Amino acid sequence: MQVSECCGAKFHDPGYPDNDICSSCGEHAGAVDQDRPSINVVEMPEMPDAERGLIAGYKPNRLSLYILLLVTGRQEELYEMLYDDMGKYKIKEGVTSE
Repeated sequence: MQVSECCGAKFHDPGYPDNDICSSCGEHAGAVDQDRPSINVVEMPEMPDAERGLIAGYKPNRLSLYILLLVTGRQEELYEMLYDDMGKYKIKEGVTSE
């Protein structure tokens, strides 16, 4: 079976080489042969606008993005994002906090 070389997921229909879009990350990818996919991508049912968001029942927000990165195993990306966000609150040298 041909799967994407980036994530090990199946390609979107009709499959490689007609479609080279990885079903996991949505990027163009080359193919590798494997017995089965390394990752199974589950299609989520369409939700009404009131229920859309990264975490169902909440409007998209930064915390829900952190949770999404955590539960999808994207810790490195989560760490980078957290440190970048924390940089906004870093105390500069010579400045006392109140």
